Amino acid sequence: MTTRLGALLAAVLLSACELPWVLLETGTTADDLRAAVVHDGALWAGTADGEILRVAEGDRDVGRFAVLDAAGGDIRRPVKGLVVGEAGRLYGWLDGALVRGQGGSLATVPPPVNALGRPEFDGWAPTALAARDGLVLVAHRTTETARPVGTLWEGQGGSFAKAAFETGIPAQISWVAIGTDGTHWAGNGVDGEKTLFRRVNGIWSAQVDLPMSGALRVAATGTHLFVLAEDGIHAITVATPRTEDDGMRLSGRFTALCAAPDGRVAVVGKGRLPWFPLWVLEGSRWANVNTGTREALWGVHCGDDSRLWVVGGRGIALAEPE
Repeated sequence: MTTRLGALLAAVLLSACELPWVLLETGTTADDLRAAVVHDGALWAGTADGEILRVAEGDRDVGRFAVLDAAGGDIRRPVKGLVVGEAGRLYGWLDGALVRGQGGSLATVPPPVNALGRPEFDGWAPTALAARDGLVLVAHRTTETARPVGTLWEGQGGSFAKAAFETGIPAQISWVAIGTDGTHWAGNGVDGEKTLFRRVNGIWSAQVDLPMSGALRVAATGTHLFVLAEDGIHAITVATPRTEDDGMRLSGRFTALCAAPDGRVAVVGKGRLPWFPLWVLEGSRWANVNTGTREALWGVHCGDDSRLWVVGGRGIALAEPE
């Protein structure tokens, strides 16, 4: 038995002895839940069928909210991401739509207009979404490549404008991330690109490239950028020279990740025996966590209080024990 395999098996056995995770009542076993965020004291989860569920811990009364297009019709596409924007408004990202809370539903956000009062584009096509302290970052698709890239937009006070880059020329962006230390990052992980940008005083400037390409999603702490790629999770040092920390690498196929204020990083996926579908990095070691289910997990949220929340197949939603 290799040292690595022994450590992983030990992590599984240890996690099985932890306090049980809290199973939340979602009112469904048919809907896959794809994205999650904690807002107003409740878990908000997006379904694969284009609905938003409001799930309160200890409450069996589940709220269901439609996602509406400009004409008021339902948008029946998977919800890929949820964040909290200005004034506590809920934002959601779907294929071909950016939506935000409005009354008892979420409605499409109109495209920004140019100096002539004309829309910059026909409609939002997000590829990434992040928000903190009233600032909403959206990567908007402008190409038809297999891994889409586009322009970066910033939303404040409900309106959006193109992000300002140091060169004066908008960069191609496929992912965005806001670190637990308040830093803002963006990059293009497409077609071998390794570009990395950081926002300082409202301006995005080029940084030393990532030492790898293929970034699909990224989470950031004060010391590392955690890159979700097709072959697993890579930990890249923030400090230059920017290098990969091989001791924190986690191989596998994953769907989402997040970084918590306490320094932990959580990653979810389908899970393969004997592993559970949730991995948590504490210090420099990954632990495979027994949440009480082997159902595929599609979304993970790291709360401001560092509590972890996961959602997945068959309406599963779980909260880390307090």
